[in-house]
Amino acid sequence: NHATVLQSLAELRREGIPLACVIASDGAERQRLQEMTKELEIAPWVLFTGRITDKEKREIFGAADIHIMPSIQVGPMIEGFGIVFLEAAAAGIPSIAGNVGGQGEAVLHGKTGLVVDGTSVKQVKEAIRQLAGNPDLRRRMGKEGRLWAVANDWDIVSRRTIDVLDSRC
Repeated sequence: NHATVLQSLAELRREGIPLACVIASDGAERQRLQEMTKELEIAPWVLFTGRITDKEKREIFGAADIHIMPSIQVGPMIEGFGIVFLEAAAAGIPSIAGNVGGQGEAVLHGKTGLVVDGTSVKQVKEAIRQLAGNPDLRRRMGKEGRLWAVANDWDIVSRRTIDVLDSRC
């Protein structure tokens, strides 16, 4: 749901909050979103990287203050657990996630990030404002996020799953 993020970014920049955004993906919406940044007059502050490697993803997370991906449901399409939220948490940055699908399981509201209605520019904007304006909150959520990511490491989760399956056989 990059469109809501871009609208929020534009409104916050007009309020004087110096934000920039990296959209590290590619897809059918890219052209429309690039046009949107021009219309919103935020093109200089939005970088579209296209597809990135895992190394580049780690570098982007390392430079970021907030991970924002408030996905929404579009027809039958819905964000599952969202492993990218755990990747952001492992990098020590809080996430802003949508309240549909598995995002609320990947991001613990108020602890490792914020979960909002991704269709609401107001909610997304206020979540960005809250995190952007409070480095102590970002640090606290980042520390909690690292712990959450370790507890949900794929090796640990797969071992727990196998243990549960074994106990039922």
